[in-house]
Amino acid sequence: MPPESLADYRRVLDGYSGATDALDSGDFEQVRQELAHARNALVRMDARAHRLPVPVDVSRAARERGGPPSPQPLQDRRFSYSGSNEREYTIPIDWPEPGRSAIMEVTRNGTGSTEFNSVLVMAEQNRPKTLRVRILGGSARARFYLATTPDSFEAPTHLRIAPSEVHRGTGTWTVRLHPLSEAVELVREHQGSGAEVLVHHARAPAVLGIHVSGPSGWEVEYRCLKKHGRWERCRFGRLETLMYDFLDEDRKSARICGPGLIVVHAAESARWSLSVAPPRPAPPSGPLSGIRRLFEI
Repeated sequence: MPPESLADYRRVLDGYSGATDALDSGDFEQVRQELAHARNALVRMDARAHRLPVPVDVSRAARERGGPPSPQPLQDRRFSYSGSNEREYTIPIDWPEPGRSAIMEVTRNGTGSTEFNSVLVMAEQNRPKTLRVRILGGSARARFYLATTPDSFEAPTHLRIAPSEVHRGTGTWTVRLHPLSEAVELVREHQGSGAEVLVHHARAPAVLGIHVSGPSGWEVEYRCLKKHGRWERCRFGRLETLMYDFLDEDRKSARICGPGLIVVHAAESARWSLSVAPPRPAPPSGPLSGIRRLFEI
């Protein structure tokens, strides 16, 4: 175990002890602070063990020691967070499956808009680096793809949740992180709205049918999960855009390798339909193929 993880392990034990003492004295606010401090230490240990970027401790306990000035989010249970649309929060990402991407399910109630951004916070940097911007307005629900390697060249360490500078509002939000195993399964057809993460399990190559209806800004991405041979090349090794509204019509068919992730980025009011079907067989070739086509017509 590296010395940094050993120090964090001691912080976990100290936090548990401090929370127990605070619970005995009835100081529930101190209990929450101690557990948040210990939980941040566990997140850093997980990150080191799986060679992920190590998050900076942004808990209230760290701020009292002179750390970064970021509010501490309210926490319901592990992988779940809640807060106010009127405040800013910076939350260390506790990956449900360390080393793998995740699904970020967001529910928002109230007016205005809120940003749910993935950011990279490193100890030697003065300012966090925003890697992906996501905005949700009004009372809405969305499921976003929270990418780490290989789909992201720079893996995020934190979630930054803040009021939109353009449309500030009131109300509350909740965020729940899910493993990719909880993606919606696309068997033959699936219809939905807004942002969603789906998975297709069939091993055979297929044609993915896409139809999107809604305001501009939507995008459909695919990442192949098939185990190709050593010498096979697949352009879908990372998330690859299949269709987006600025260059395509609202309907399209795209050939995919078979099993893979399908990520829909769309506004809550946008409706979409996805379908998978076997590809058409290749036309016959040879000297008699032209005659056969005449008889088919």
